[in-house]
Formats: sequence, C-alpha cells, structure tokens
Amino acid sequence: FLKYEDYYRQCRSFLEQKYSREPAFTFSAFFRVDEPEQLIFTRHDADRALAFQRSHQERVLALGEALDTDCGFYAFDGAYYLVRNLYNRRMERFGMLVFGIDPHELLAPLLREGEALGGWVDVALGDWALNGGAGTGEPLNALDLRPGLYSKDGALCYEGRHRGRDFVLSYRIGVDERTAYSQSDAYHRLMALLLLLLLPIEGLIMLFIDRRMTRPIQTLAAAARRMEGGELGVTVPA
Repeated sequence: FLKYEDYYRQCRSFLEQKYSREPAFTFSAFFRVDEPEQLIFTRHDADRALAFQRSHQERVLALGEALDTDCGFYAFDGAYYLVRNLYNRRMERFGMLVFGIDPHELLAPLLREGEALGGWVDVALGDWALNGGAGTGEPLNALDLRPGLYSKDGALCYEGRHRGRDFVLSYRIGVDERTAYSQSDAYHRLMALLLLLLLPIEGLIMLFIDRRMTRPIQTLAAAARRMEGGELGVTVPA
C-alpha cells in the first residue's frame, strides 16, 4: 500500500498533468467517497477547490449516488461543476472527480456567435442553465424547447438541442428583428437606388436604338413599299 503522502502526490500529479491547462476548468479535484474531507486538488486552484469543499461538496457527494457512470453538470449559488464517479474493477464507487466550470469559457463558441449577431445566447446543460433572457424575458427550459426558428416580441430566435453520450445541451440564440433584418433592408434600398439609376440609362439606350436602328429600318421599309407600287425613282436619304 502507498503511504498517504505518496498517494496524495501521485493523485495531484495526475490532476495537474491532465487538467491544469484546460481553460474551461476553474479547478480540478478528487476525493474518496469514504474520506471526502481528504480533498486532493491542483496547486494553483486551492481557493476555488476549498470553497467547493466548504459549500457544495456534501451536495455533490449525495447527487453522485444517483449519477452512476455518467457525467453530471450542477449549479449551486452561481458556481458550476462537472462531476463524475470513479469505480473500481468490481464496479464499486470509490471516488469522485469534480471540475469547477467557467461557463463563459466552456460555451465560448456559442457566446461568440451570439455576440457576432448582436444578440444573446441562453443555454441549458444538464441541471443548470446560463440564461441571458434578453428580448424574450424567458429563461430557457430544456423541457419546453421548440427547436427551429421563430419570432416573438420583436425578437428572432433559434432554438436547438445537441445530445452527447451523457449530456444534453439545449440552446437559444436570439437577436432583435430590426438588427437581423437591417442588412436585408440595406440590400433592398441599394437595389432600389440601382433601379433608379438604371432608368435614365435604359432610356438613353432605347433612344440610341430608335435613332440608329429602328428609324432607318422603317425608312427602308417605306421605300420598298413605294418601289413595289411602281415608284422606281425612290431615293433613300443617308
């Protein structure tokens, strides 16, 4: 058996090698379910890990009993966690991995899309939600999700759902309709301006065709009819 100091050092080394460079994690920690007070965590994350231990470890430990082998996302008092049970070869639960989550870093691609559109993003992941609620005034409820595009209260919204192996991500991206359609309106105004500019050009083209092609052809046709009627001395002006 390992001495506790060696065991602690090996666990911390594993956590630091695997998770210390993950920007979405505010801390990573491990504890045995029979000794939850012996929390092992990475060095630079001590404050957040100890805050978790003081405030939320007991609830996470209880929730882990129903988690089985899946991952779970939980939120308590504005703190977000990703949790997973650890099992031995006899499928006995012996420990838990806990990661503090920075939701803005985790969901950065979605949030960037919302900002690029000049709108907002609401997200539901597992048992917690990050709700902007701008424009709709409604928090995102994964159970009431209506996938697709719709308009409500002056906002254009798109809702969708992505299912992973052990998680479901639901999201709503919204933007003010005036913002969404502003480019379309600008395009329509540009096309109307081009049409107005083309009208005098079309008139000049028609005048040119009338003078250089239509009128000479009509003159030749009239001369041909006179010659056909026996007027052989007909001349056609140049």
